[in-house]
Amino acid sequence: MKSLTDYKIKIRLSLLAFIASLNISSAVQTRVQLETNYGDLYLTLYDDDAPLTVANFLSYITSDAFDDTFFHRSVPSFVLQGGGFEINSGTISSVVTTGTVDNEFGISNTRGTIAMAQSGSDPDSATSGWFINLVDNDGTTANNLDTLNGGFTVFGFIENMSLVDLIMAETFVADITSLISGPFEEVPLDNSVLDDSEVSPGDFVIIQNASVIPEPSSSALLLLGVGSCLLIRRRK
Repeated sequence: MKSLTDYKIKIRLSLLAFIASLNISSAVQTRVQLETNYGDLYLTLYDDDAPLTVANFLSYITSDAFDDTFFHRSVPSFVLQGGGFEINSGTISSVVTTGTVDNEFGISNTRGTIAMAQSGSDPDSATSGWFINLVDNDGTTANNLDTLNGGFTVFGFIENMSLVDLIMAETFVADITSLISGPFEEVPLDNSVLDDSEVSPGDFVIIQNASVIPEPSSSALLLLGVGSCLLIRRRK
């Protein structure tokens, strides 16, 4: 007669074989958390489809370069853009960039995807700037970012677009170039601002902290699988 231990060993071996057959480690994509003053945004990155772009984006996150940055451009029914400027002690400055990354366009700029900003007419000019596609910008609507300037590289997507929609609803677009020199003609500011001639750091949409979400270890996945099997057995 087989003991309970024998059954546990068989279950464990079966789960190991099943996990190996799924090739879970290569299927897992990098996830990122952006803590903003409106709530936390969660991103899934396309590691396999845009490896250079993802590595570039992650380099800014791991060096804390995206902490205290803000979305500096808001165009309703088009894009919400950030990654270019930060606020330190009330002073706005450009994010220090570390070189350009080659264009890796391959995935359409549809609603919810994130893509790299480009400079001028050079498709290989992306640095730290990136944007969220608020609508399908793949040519099915007014804009076609899939063909313009070699195509804008999509390197991931926003998991919770409801928060992006909330940000768009609770902000208005302001031209603050009279206060701050730079590309600040379309800055999203909180609706509570009564006079956009006097703004404070808290009026911006700020990414307070950016971090990579650790992926579960293989042992954690195995334990999850064992727990699921035991749960199924108990329900019988």
